[in-house]
Amino acid sequence: MQKAITYMEGHLLEEINYEDVAKHVHISSYEFHRAFSFLTGITANAYIRNRRLSLAGSEIVDTDIRITDIALKYGYDTPESFTKAFTRFHGISPSTAREGNAKLVLFNPLVIKITVDGGKTMEYRIVQAEAKKFIALVRSFKTEIINDEVNHDVADFWAECNAKQMLSPIWMLREDGKRDLYGLCSPTTEDSDTFDYGIGIIVDEDTADYNPEEIKKAGFKIWMSILVHM
Repeated sequence: MQKAITYMEGHLLEEINYEDVAKHVHISSYEFHRAFSFLTGITANAYIRNRRLSLAGSEIVDTDIRITDIALKYGYDTPESFTKAFTRFHGISPSTAREGNAKLVLFNPLVIKITVDGGKTMEYRIVQAEAKKFIALVRSFKTEIINDEVNHDVADFWAECNAKQMLSPIWMLREDGKRDLYGLCSPTTEDSDTFDYGIGIIVDEDTADYNPEEIKKAGFKIWMSILVHM
């Protein structure tokens, strides 16, 4: 992981992503994405983006380089896209930052330090709970958005479903007061760069009768989940 971070730091001004970094450290992009996200709490792509925006902020405050040139230097094709990303990260626009007395976000390079602790035993048991059935509207998303705190794809999916009332056909299958909606996520697999995410209702004794074929024709999926408790 430290070798990967060093590589990213040395190529921040180049067009790289987590797949390029994974190739450099000789592991699969899937395993690198999982390991980096688990270890740092953010994705490698988010790390690269945050470092670029942090450095761009320093240049805007400390130099007279044109904002447009800084945007191009850090990988943004248009001033508009740079302004949007910069504002989301720093909380103010690039032009406001240049005016002075602005508080910018500092995102320093990561340094991996591993501490081994423990040695204590713990008794545990794994219990597989009863499988649950759901009817859901399902959409595929890129695996790389997992743990990406600035990505809003899943949230936008919820907002779209709400705005367009896309879940009405299944929502009405539930009784008043029991119309809870569930966010459902399929497991990620090494041979795929996407995962399925669904929004739907649980199917139990409080769900009205429905025709499975009609449900599927309407664009919904019937999912079975297995809940495991430790």
